[in-house]
Amino acid sequence: MIRTNIFLLAMLLVVLFSCKKNDSATITLREYSEVAVENDVEIQSYLKTHFYTFNNTDGTIMLDTISGTNAGKTSLFDQVKKKVIKIRDIHSNYVNHTMYYLVVREGSGTKATVADSSFVTYKGQTLKGVVFDQSRSIAQSNWLDLLGNGTQVNAGVVVGFREGVSLLKASAKSVTEESGGMLKLPDDYGVGLFFLPSGIAYFSGSGNIPAYSPLIFQINLISTKNADHDADGIPSIKEIEYNEIDGTIAYPDCNGNGISDYVDAKKCN
Repeated sequence: MIRTNIFLLAMLLVVLFSCKKNDSATITLREYSEVAVENDVEIQSYLKTHFYTFNNTDGTIMLDTISGTNAGKTSLFDQVKKKVIKIRDIHSNYVNHTMYYLVVREGSGTKATVADSSFVTYKGQTLKGVVFDQSRSIAQSNWLDLLGNGTQVNAGVVVGFREGVSLLKASAKSVTEESGGMLKLPDDYGVGLFFLPSGIAYFSGSGNIPAYSPLIFQINLISTKNADHDADGIPSIKEIEYNEIDGTIAYPDCNGNGISDYVDAKKCN
């Protein structure tokens, strides 16, 4: 689910068509600017009424409401930081989307970049607590290409997930293999909690995620490495123009052949 596919390109269309029996219905996608404001209200309400606990042994985070015996707990709202990420809408205008986040454990190793290949475990859920995706095992499939091929807004993983990973540090230790082939994680990897408006997640919906839903991700960054998508010896992060302040990315094409430099091994003119 974290990985996106070419069908998400449909998010950029103003109108989608669907057929029901012999009739056709027109569904108009909502404006990013309108949804972003609504999502921010929803996320802030959640943050003000919930708290978290962290199990340092297994790296899991539990979320619960501030009520009853938990009435004195510190709200997430009083602990999170925020980052405003700009996303282009269908009118080519930038729309601000506020991601709230909490680095629960920073990690003691290398800090990730948005163009890395990262080994992660994660859990994604709605504000209602419905889990729509999570890591079910520790395997090579846990490696994610954060940037992807650059041809879509959400090419590798959704923007909010990519931004979240880049705020963490990986473990300084290695994953070890136990008898029977089971992988054992180190104990110093980065752990973060990220609250994403739908505009930097799945917007009009995907699979079992309702349309325009703000989402929560817990991300554990086990290991990370600079990706080199075109195998030219230059890390991809050095062949894109990433604005760390607002999350926007430009893709230079130095030889003008229509292929972004980071996926084009041909030398510049």
